[in-house]
Amino acid sequence: MAFGFVEACEVIYAFICVLGFVFNFMVIYVIFCCISSKSRSRLTSRTILSLALCDLLATLNLPFFIASMSNGWSFSSSLCKLFTFTLILEQFAKTFLLSLLGLTSVAQYRGSVYNLTTAKITILLGSIWTSSFVLALTFASLTSPNLNCDLFLSYDFAFKETFTFTYTICVLFLPIMILSLLLHQSRSEPFEPTESVIELFELTIGLLSVHITLSLGHVIGTWITTFSKVPPGIPEPAWKVQWIMVSGIIWCSLRFVFPIIYTYFWTEFRKGLIAIFTDSLEYRPMARYENSKGPL
Repeated sequence: MAFGFVEACEVIYAFICVLGFVFNFMVIYVIFCCISSKSRSRLTSRTILSLALCDLLATLNLPFFIASMSNGWSFSSSLCKLFTFTLILEQFAKTFLLSLLGLTSVAQYRGSVYNLTTAKITILLGSIWTSSFVLALTFASLTSPNLNCDLFLSYDFAFKETFTFTYTICVLFLPIMILSLLLHQSRSEPFEPTESVIELFELTIGLLSVHITLSLGHVIGTWITTFSKVPPGIPEPAWKVQWIMVSGIIWCSLRFVFPIIYTYFWTEFRKGLIAIFTDSLEYRPMARYENSKGPL
């Protein structure tokens, strides 16, 4: 029964890996090839591009995780460090990018829009990636490879506490605060009720809501593994393993759910995606989007 459960999880993870890779590759392709350079240089497009890169990075990690589910980590310790580093980098960068998108949406909704040049946008996104890189490098350097190269099952309890608190604040509490701000702002009318402002507002609420909902179980699993310590040599309880597996599957599904949300809420992206499959002049970016307007 246990083998069947793990095997089923491996198949689901593999399915998520394929969908996540294809969907996020399509997001990157559409942004670069099917959206005008003017729109592509805005903060919204570049932030979503960074989000797609985060999901693509996490998707590329999944094959190593799948390979180690049944028989443990069989790769080198250096690759284990790299695996842990990229996993943490993706999580923190994604949360900070969502927060940036949320604050941008609130600013547009209130009419407090500043002239963000390409250089300023690059500095903003560069700061997010740099801070995420430093956090990921710090935590990854403190881990030591164990049977499954699993950050959360490490027996360094002091480190686990520090990581768990930091992870929970950044990955769960920060998005909840930003979402609460957006929902509070939605009670009032937008300063300039244009289609682009409302679209970004709804897109951000959708992304944050899904992120919080699908990440909640994974965060709870992190707390369970942190504060229900099992001595070395004793197998983890079956319920804990099953919780980690199932919550991990739900959490990893964000890799292909986010592109679906882009398609539903972001009109410009949706039309660019249609252009790939229809190859119609009606949807050519230079014909449709070059004159698109919007502050960001």
